[in-house]
Amino acid sequence: MRGVVLMTARLGGAWITGPSVAAWVAVIAAVLGLITGAFLGALFGLLSGLTGPDVERRTAPNQGIRQSAKNVGVFALVGVLVVGLSYSLLNLAPA
Repeated sequence: MRGVVLMTARLGGAWITGPSVAAWVAVIAAVLGLITGAFLGALFGLLSGLTGPDVERRTAPNQGIRQSAKNVGVFALVGVLVVGLSYSLLNLAPA
């Protein structure tokens, strides 16, 4: 009888550690995938450069400054919406 109890305890322990090990492997694989993808994407972007029709020609004086100001506004609005909504949803206190 004692051998049956010890075997059951071992199997139970394996069931507990099995999913946690699988979760850690999945997290590590995801992080390594993101790092590898970011590195290869940056490397490909640097090596291929900005060529072709994606690069716009300047057609008006101070066009670059106006475009930068427009981009700042767009990204600020997106940032405020994403961060503001996330913050407000995560910090809802029960009344």
